[in-house]
Amino acid sequence: RLVVVSTHLAKDPYNKAQTAIRVRQVTQIMAGLTDFTTMHSASECPVVFLGDLNARHFGEIRGIARTVWQIKGTPIHKFLWGASDVNTGATSITKARQCRIDCVQYLSSHMEVLEVVPVPRLPRGEVIPNDEHPSDHFPVLATFAMKDNYQKHRECARAWLECVAGREKVHPLTEEELRDAFEFFDRDKSS
Repeated sequence: RLVVVSTHLAKDPYNKAQTAIRVRQVTQIMAGLTDFTTMHSASECPVVFLGDLNARHFGEIRGIARTVWQIKGTPIHKFLWGASDVNTGATSITKARQCRIDCVQYLSSHMEVLEVVPVPRLPRGEVIPNDEHPSDHFPVLATFAMKDNYQKHRECARAWLECVAGREKVHPLTEEELRDAFEFFDRDKSS
């Protein structure tokens, strides 16, 4: 099973006031993702989040959304903590902007990127839409592979070890991930 979330966030990536709106939209999406995956027993399924985020700094939006959830203290899907981004380069090159606003993000604990198709390069001074590219957005194309249980458990074990060794970890491990990490180290099942 795979959970796919597609969105189109508030416009104008250069308007800082719109960032607050996009953060609210992302927190609503994450709440919906949490509710949906809980309702369908899919909390441990791989997640792909994609679309036009209309933002130049995806990490900023995710970081603010994380803070909101920590303050609220309510459960949230681990995607907010463990998402990785497919790096593509500029996806919108118009007279108004030249930046990356379209994205594909994925749950790196469950998937790995096999291929990213480069976005087209335009001759200097040319913009989209044009005769060859009818949209003001380039498509973002990526191919993924699902990680097997051994890979996932090894990464949980590494995250646990980094945490115990004093290295900073981006996302907290869930109870199930922590159990997987311990099981990975307990190869002879001696506890």
